[in-house]
Amino acid sequence: MTGWNRYAWSYLSAVLDVDREFPARVDVGAATAAELADRLLAGDERRPTFVRDAPNSGGALTVRRYTVGWGNHSVSLPLPVPNRPRAASGATGDDLGPREAVFERLAAVSNGNRGVAADIWERCGGRRDEVRPADLVAAGADADLTHEGAFCLRLVLSKGEVDREELAAVVGERTDRVLRRLARTELVAVDQGRVSLVPAGVPTAVTATERWGIP
Repeated sequence: MTGWNRYAWSYLSAVLDVDREFPARVDVGAATAAELADRLLAGDERRPTFVRDAPNSGGALTVRRYTVGWGNHSVSLPLPVPNRPRAASGATGDDLGPREAVFERLAAVSNGNRGVAADIWERCGGRRDEVRPADLVAAGADADLTHEGAFCLRLVLSKGEVDREELAAVVGERTDRVLRRLARTELVAVDQGRVSLVPAGVPTAVTATERWGIP
């Protein structure tokens, strides 16, 4: 018996045919907002006050800037992206109580991943006196990631943890600069030459690799 996220499983299946050794697979479903609330608030004596977002605090779209490169050139472009938490929930903030709205947002941002949700909550919600839905964001959500940065994230996402030298063999002399930028945006942690993905950064890593078309 073994356990992997779906990105690591896809990588291992393609490279090592691991699915032949483990023909039976059990997928763990995404957690609901109610399940996350029960899990994260259980035994927590110091609970924050849940507050609604301010009116017009965000719409269906958010404009972010992304770097697009070709050859030796690159340009930063504004790109409207869907507000995934609002789109993922059938209910609006007006239909939900403040607490329910907060955890609907958390479930949407984390895609129901329990470990990711717990890390986002710890970083953005659990330590505050008041928590609003808009407070809950993935690590590095507004980072303007290059193709190299997204590629590094894909490797770490698929393997869980990689050696810096392994990344350097692919990225080359810009490895340290790329890693410093990823660490500065709190997407990765670098410890004694090992690079790991911060759980709260998983949604950003997935979005970046999909946007750059990295398989």
